[in-house]
Amino acid sequence: MTAEAVASNLLTFVKQSDAVAIICADRPLVSQAIDQTTSVPIVAYVADLPAASRAGFVGTDNWKAGRTAGRLIRQMVRGQARYVP
Repeated sequence: MTAEAVASNLLTFVKQSDAVAIICADRPLVSQAIDQTTSVPIVAYVADLPAASRAGFVGTDNWKAGRTAGRLIRQMVRGQARYVP
């Protein structure tokens, strides 16, 4: 589904719903549609959308997952760690 279709469907669903859960890729057009719908809470699943007015996000926090992976790797590596660009 295109970003235009997602944004259009979102604007239609908020007129008929008390809340909306959305699973889609992060696209500026979708974020703009979310920001236009301030009367209905919108929750993003899987991909965290940067829209300021979304009600929440359910999924993996990639920053925390990366820090956890780094900590586990550090515990498994013996000796001095070094950065290799």
